[in-house]
Amino acid sequence: MNATDHRRRYWLGGKRKREQDIFFEEALDPALWQPGDADDWHACWYTGMPPREVFRQTGPDRTVNHIPGNNCLTVKSRLYQTVHNLQRRLAASRPAGHPDLTRADFVPRVFSMPGDYHALQAHAAAHPDKRWLLKPKNSARGKDISLVSDVAEVPTDDRWMVQEYLSQPHLMQGRKYVLRLYVLITSVEPLRVYLYEQGFAKLASMPYSLEDADNPYVHLTNPDVNARNEAADDPVVFVDLERYRRWLREQGHDDAALFDRLRDIVALTTIAARENLRAQLAHQGADAAGCYELIGMDCLVDDRIRPWLLECNLSPSLGVCAAPEDGGHIEAGIKRRLVADLVAMAGLNDPAPDSTEQHDDPVARWRAEAEREARHSGGFERLLPTADAARYLACFPLPRFADVALADSMSEAPVRRPALHRWQVAEVITEEELLLYGEAHQALYAPNPTAALIWLHATNGKHPDEIVDALQQTLQGADRGTLEQQVWEALADWAEAGLLVQCPEPLPGEPAVKATAPPGETANRDRADTPHTLSLRVAQQPLHLRTWSGPAAERLFPLLAPLAMAAPAEEALQVEIGRSHRGYTVLVGGEVEAEHLRLAELGPWFVRALLRRAPSSGTVAVSSTLVTVDPAAPDAAVLVCRAGATDDDGLAAALTGDTGPAWGSGATIALAGDGHARPLGLPLRRARHPSTLSEDPLWWFGQRGHLVPATGTPGPDNHLRVAAILVAMPGEHDGTLDHLPRRLSLREALGHLLPETASHGGTGLDRQTLSRFADWVAQHPVYAVHPRETPETITRRVYPILHDVTQKKRKEKAVQ
Repeated sequence: MNATDHRRRYWLGGKRKREQDIFFEEALDPALWQPGDADDWHACWYTGMPPREVFRQTGPDRTVNHIPGNNCLTVKSRLYQTVHNLQRRLAASRPAGHPDLTRADFVPRVFSMPGDYHALQAHAAAHPDKRWLLKPKNSARGKDISLVSDVAEVPTDDRWMVQEYLSQPHLMQGRKYVLRLYVLITSVEPLRVYLYEQGFAKLASMPYSLEDADNPYVHLTNPDVNARNEAADDPVVFVDLERYRRWLREQGHDDAALFDRLRDIVALTTIAARENLRAQLAHQGADAAGCYELIGMDCLVDDRIRPWLLECNLSPSLGVCAAPEDGGHIEAGIKRRLVADLVAMAGLNDPAPDSTEQHDDPVARWRAEAEREARHSGGFERLLPTADAARYLACFPLPRFADVALADSMSEAPVRRPALHRWQVAEVITEEELLLYGEAHQALYAPNPTAALIWLHATNGKHPDEIVDALQQTLQGADRGTLEQQVWEALADWAEAGLLVQCPEPLPGEPAVKATAPPGETANRDRADTPHTLSLRVAQQPLHLRTWSGPAAERLFPLLAPLAMAAPAEEALQVEIGRSHRGYTVLVGGEVEAEHLRLAELGPWFVRALLRRAPSSGTVAVSSTLVTVDPAAPDAAVLVCRAGATDDDGLAAALTGDTGPAWGSGATIALAGDGHARPLGLPLRRARHPSTLSEDPLWWFGQRGHLVPATGTPGPDNHLRVAAILVAMPGEHDGTLDHLPRRLSLREALGHLLPETASHGGTGLDRQTLSRFADWVAQHPVYAVHPRETPETITRRVYPILHDVTQKKRKEKAVQ
């Protein structure tokens, strides 16, 4: 048997590119390693997340480069929840203004769909100056990320989240940039975390401007996105952190303060994730000694040189993204050294451990592991544990025994023990036992007698060490080391479940800290929903609208204001707009008529629904606009039709000038008698203009634009004679100013009118109604007009024809 057979085997797994593996293979000592496969490996280097069976094979001599449960960091929505839980716990144990609350404020606010949909709408309505990013919850490399101009448009399915957009970033070369940091977790319990000395500032490929909201090359820094920018001379630029820090100093900024803050963010983020990692290690059956994790953290620096954590990336890219002249050579060197130092930290090139050197004492083993990593750290700086142990141990739900024991062994004196307070818990004490109800998980706990004693001592103010002392007196002969682990583990489990919260013990001269309610809880308890109501009339139909959603009322009610009545009619149809899990539900007369509507869809839905309810017996309603064109004939109008269901009312607006059609859109037509038409006063559709992105609600007909209210209120006596019908038809334009509008056949006219027409009862036209409507249309000239001409051109083309038509109608009326 040759020596090759004794070498250990490595397996390169997952969905990966070759670039993810090269530096790892280079870093392995060829005298110790040879390629393996999924069935035969001692070191697994996996791009993405390996299956469960891989973790079940881990151990001190079988390592994998991932830790189960890392999705609490690497899934964007879960990262926010992880940090939010930290913030909430600190707020429950610190008074307002405590420095720890400021330290923990480092993530932009996130709303996860669909559960946070209404909270997002309410927050956005209260803060109209904020901008938002729409992101998939679990994707990488900038895929499907976009800047949202209006949160009313965001989708409600659970693939998405909406993140507050930091609109005032610090700029480099006039461009937005994000810092990529490399974080290594080598142990979950005790928690050992390292930050690599090098990383990158990743630049966007276009100058930053909020006016260019739809340009991803302005707002995104992901190299995969910017590499597609063919207009840029240097689409992907990486500036290493050494050069970046030098540049900051040249600009007069304190780079040391910035990077101290970044270290704090890394430490607090991993502390916030530790309990989930620990639980998933056990759940997946993984040996913690065989798991480590390299994470790519992306932080944005704002114009105040304040860093914000944006995301944590699983299996961060190890390929070279930048061209050589844009930092590619330096990028390659940094990533090569990063992986080599990681391999050394993981001990992959160490000789096989000598069984005689194993430590029976767990504290000695933890210290030896930390010391070995320190000797092989290379460019990694240890953040946890740290010399300032109390600063970070106080931010855990409660540190585990291993965390405290390692901190004690590395400090000149034992670290200060925490004070504990009841948090989200109710105690039920019977003659036989103690029961604990945890509000956070709505779970009932029944501690055994020893655990019950631990609880009673802790909630009476004893520190963990004092509890151990008390138990030793109660339980004669119990091993102190065993009791220490039991006490710390029981308390940490309760703290993780939200039953206890640790409060920093005041230093001499400091006031005692009183636990307070987490932020938002008091406000939520005291908040009373206020109904918003609007009474209106559309044609002959009175309605009474009610909703408890402020954003819905703010969007919808101004659109319908021209139809408002001072008081609800007794016979008014009751319409309820309710918040549902995925948007809004509309109930009309107690029956559900629409579900899962987004805020942006409420206005368009109501316009269509009101149009369908407008016709009375003997009339039809059309989604067209009545426009008066001859001041000498105020009772004569032109019926202006859109090009299609997804188009706007641009033609009607062009005919009426800046004020727009006073009576809004929609009309009812009497199919008997004189065939008069009456305006409905529904909102008009206006094409979106960049300068009004945040001013008006949106309509949703396959294109984006605005719904705007009518400027006048149609009265009951607004009976108008229709002189002609104009249909907006883009295909009619031939580019010559002297080309008159083309007259349409009855078939063509009906083809445009029928899809936007409703009869009594809100249905389509039956055959009798269709025949009568066709007779009505046949009595009026119908012309096709290009809708995007200038108002002057439309006037030149249309008004001579309309003048002739109205003159003819006037003569006919005079003869009658």
